[in-house]
Amino acid sequence: MRHGALATSRWLLPLTLLFAAYFFHGGALGKWRDDYFQCSIDPATGHAPLVTMPWDIRPEFWRPVHLTIVYTLGSWLWQHDALRHLITLGAAMLAIIAWYSLYRRITRSSLAASLGASLFAFYPMGFEVAFWPAAISTALALALLACILRVALSAPRAACPRRRLAWLAPLAFFGACLNEQPIAGLAPIGLVILAAHPAPKSRRAVADALIGTFWAGLGCLAYIIPFLATRNPAKRGGLDTLAPARDIPAHFAEGAREWFDFSLGAKAVRFVDVGWTQALPVLRANPWLVALALLGALLWLGAFAWPTYGRRTGAGSSPETSTAPPVAAGPLLAFAALASACMLLPIAILADHAVAPRMTYPGAAMLGLALAVVGGLLLRRAPRVSAVVRAGVASLALALAVAGAGSLLGMQHIQHRRAKREERLITELRRLAPDPPEDAAFVPLEIQSGLIFTRDPLFNAHNAGLFGRRYCAQPLLRRAYRRPELLAGAHTARGEGAYVPLPSGYLILNEIKGSAGGATPAYVTAARVIPFIVGPDGRVRLISRLFVERADHHDFVMDFPLAGPLAAAAGEAPVTLARGPSTQPREPSPAAPTKPLTAWVMGPGASVIGAGLASPGARRPGEPARDAIHAQVRPGEVFRHLAEVQIPPANSPRRVLVRASAADLPSGVIVEVRWVVPERGNQVLGALSITPGLLASEPRWFPVRFNIAPGETPLTLRLEARSTGGPAEVFATPGFIQDLAPGTPVPPPAPGLDAEFEPDAADPSAPSPAGETSSATSPRPIP
Repeated sequence: MRHGALATSRWLLPLTLLFAAYFFHGGALGKWRDDYFQCSIDPATGHAPLVTMPWDIRPEFWRPVHLTIVYTLGSWLWQHDALRHLITLGAAMLAIIAWYSLYRRITRSSLAASLGASLFAFYPMGFEVAFWPAAISTALALALLACILRVALSAPRAACPRRRLAWLAPLAFFGACLNEQPIAGLAPIGLVILAAHPAPKSRRAVADALIGTFWAGLGCLAYIIPFLATRNPAKRGGLDTLAPARDIPAHFAEGAREWFDFSLGAKAVRFVDVGWTQALPVLRANPWLVALALLGALLWLGAFAWPTYGRRTGAGSSPETSTAPPVAAGPLLAFAALASACMLLPIAILADHAVAPRMTYPGAAMLGLALAVVGGLLLRRAPRVSAVVRAGVASLALALAVAGAGSLLGMQHIQHRRAKREERLITELRRLAPDPPEDAAFVPLEIQSGLIFTRDPLFNAHNAGLFGRRYCAQPLLRRAYRRPELLAGAHTARGEGAYVPLPSGYLILNEIKGSAGGATPAYVTAARVIPFIVGPDGRVRLISRLFVERADHHDFVMDFPLAGPLAAAAGEAPVTLARGPSTQPREPSPAAPTKPLTAWVMGPGASVIGAGLASPGARRPGEPARDAIHAQVRPGEVFRHLAEVQIPPANSPRRVLVRASAADLPSGVIVEVRWVVPERGNQVLGALSITPGLLASEPRWFPVRFNIAPGETPLTLRLEARSTGGPAEVFATPGFIQDLAPGTPVPPPAPGLDAEFEPDAADPSAPSPAGETSSATSPRPIP
C-alpha cells in the first residue's frame, strides 16, 4: 500500500468513532433540563417574539451571548429537537477540530496531536456538552479559546506582535460572554507567549508575555464589571451572587476535589461504566459498527507504525518535516496545569454553585494539551526506536478513543430512549386528561419506570429529565396544552419528594415565574391537583386518593376530586396511593416508635398500588429502590429479630400487609420469615417460606396479610427470620396498619393490589372468631 493511501485510510477510525459517539441516533435525543424552559413561544398563541430577555442578569452568571443563542434556538426550533441537537453536535465538532489543529501546531506531529485529541474528543464527561443544547456555549467558548491560543502562539513572530496581542482583549470578552469558565484559563497566557517566543529568556519576551496577559485580563475585566454592577431586583445578581471571601478557599478546594472525582476519580469510572453498560446492547445489535471500527483500528496502527510513514508525512518525530516554528514544552505544560486550576475560579467564587460533569470538559482540553506535548517529546527524542514509539503512542491514542467513544455511545443511547419514553408519557397524560380544568396542577407522586434507565443513582441524579426537576415539565405541559396557567410538580431522581403533603389539604409545588425561570413556592389545593404515577412498565395511572402515614402516627388522607372523573372518562379505574413517613427514626424509642417503611391502603372499591420511599442499599438485587429491612441471616440462628413496629391501641380492627423477599438462594437453602406479637406469647400472626424454586419462578416480593382485633393496650409486631441450609440475604417490610371504623367488617383485599397482585380465592386473612389469623398465607408476587 502506498504511504499516501495509508495516510488517508487512518481517518477511517476517528470518523467511525465520531459517528458512533455523537451521531448514531441522528440527534433524536429530545429535551433535557434547561431545554424545557428556554423557549419564548407563548403557550396560548404559539407566537415566538424576538429574544431580548437573555441580556438580563441571571442568578449565577451573565453570559449574554450564550443565553441569546440558546433561547433563540429553543424558541425557533422548539418542535425540531433533532435539528437543535445536530447544531449542538456541530459546535462540539468545531471545538474538537480547533483543539486538534492547536495540538498539531504545537507538537508539529499529527500522531502526537491525535493522542491529545483522542482524550479531548472522546472525553466521556463531555456528554453534557455534546448532547445538551443548553450547554452549547461550553463547546463554542472552548473552540474560541483554542483560536485565542493560536493568536498568542503566532504573535511573537508576527510583524507587529503587540498589535496582534491586542486582539486578545475583544476575543476574551466575547468568549466570557459565551462561557466564562474556559476563558478563565487565559490567566497564565503569558506562558504560551514565552513558549513560542524565539528568545524566551529575553526582556522583550517577558514584556510581550506581560502585555498579552494585560490584554486578556482587560477583556475579562470588561465582562466582570457589568456582571457585578448589574442586579435584577427580582432575583439575586451582582455582588449578591458571590460567596464571602473567607469561603472562597474552601469552595475552591471542594471544587478541585469534585473536578478530580469527575475527571479521573470514582465518579468518572461510574459514568464510564454506565455508558458502556448501555452501549454493549447497541454494539451487539449493530455488528457492522464493530467491524468498521476494527478495520479502522488496523489501518490506524498500520499507518503510524509503517516504517516510512513518519518520515514522508510528518506524522513522526522529525522537526524538519514541519514548517511550523518550534514551541517550548516546559511553559506549555505549566500553562496546562495553571489554566486547569484557573478554570475552577468562576465556580469557587459563586455563593451557590457546584461542579457538574460538563464543567470538567475545559480541563479535558488542558489534559489533552499536556498529553500531546508529552507525546511530541517522546517522538522527537527517541529516533532509534521511532517505529516502536510511534506504535506505542498510536496504541494509547486508540485505547483512549475506543474507551471514550463506547461510553459516549451508551450515554447517547440513554438520552434517545429517555426521549422516546417522555414522548409517550406526555401522550398518555393528554389521553387521560385531554382538557384539564383551569389552573390544574399535574403532580407525579411516583415514577417507578426510571426514565433514566440506569442502575447508578449518581448518574440518574445528574441526568434527570422530564418531571425530574421542578422547572422542566411545566413549560412543556403548558405548550403541549396551549394553556399558560397550568402547573406541574416534579419527582427527582435524588429521592426528593414531588411535594410536601400537609394535613391542611395543600400541596407545595414550585411555580415557574416568568420566562426567566425563577422558582417560587406555590401552594396548590388538592382540588386542583391531577396526581399520577408511572409504573414499572411505563403505564400512567391517575391517583384519586393519597394516604400519608406519618412518623408521629397522625396519619391523614388527601382526596383528589379531579382524578376520578378524568380516569372514568378515559376508561380507567381510580387508584389509591399510600406513602410511608417522610422521616424514619434511626433508633426506636417510646417518643418516636418505629413506623412501617412501606404502606398500602386496602380500602373497598379501589385499586391499590404500593409506593415506598427511595432507600438505596435496602432493596432486592435488580429491583428498584424501595424501603425495606436488609439483613444477613446465618444458618442455625433461631428466628433472628430484624425489626419491630409499635401498634398503638385502637377501638377498631386493623388490617396488616407485610412482605418479604431474599437474594438468590443456593439449592437447599430455605428462608422462613414470620411476624409475631411478644405480648401474646409470641403468637405468630403470619409467616411464609421462601425457597430457591420460588425465587427462580417469581424473583420478587411476597406478601402476607392478616388482621388485628381491636384492643386497648399497645402491641408490638416483631419481624423475625431464620435460614436453613446456608446463609441468606433477607429483605422485608414490617407492615402497615389501617384503622377501620368501629363495627365495620374487615373487607377482603381489593383486586389489583400493587397493580398486578390478585388475592387468593380463599382469603386466609378473613377474620377468625378472635379477630385474628395465625395461619400462613401462600406467597404471591408483588413487583
